[in-house]
Amino acid sequence: MKGQTDWAKIDAMTEEEIEQNALSDSDNQPLPDEFWNEAEVIFSEVNIILRDESSKFKNHIIAVLSEVDCFL
Repeated sequence: MKGQTDWAKIDAMTEEEIEQNALSDSDNQPLPDEFWNEAEVIFSEVNIILRDESSKFKNHIIAVLSEVDCFL
């Protein structure tokens, strides 16, 4: 499905015009700064099934997940 965004029109607009258009959209008003004071990032739990039993592949996956602190 092709998007309906007119990127040429957006590219021709100034940052101020883009911001004004966004602010005039009553269905998509910006969040107040206070919202972010109590916001927290929540990472969902991910289950990974390793079908390849080779230890080289398994060790690589474990190393990558350990580096990004999502392997428990």
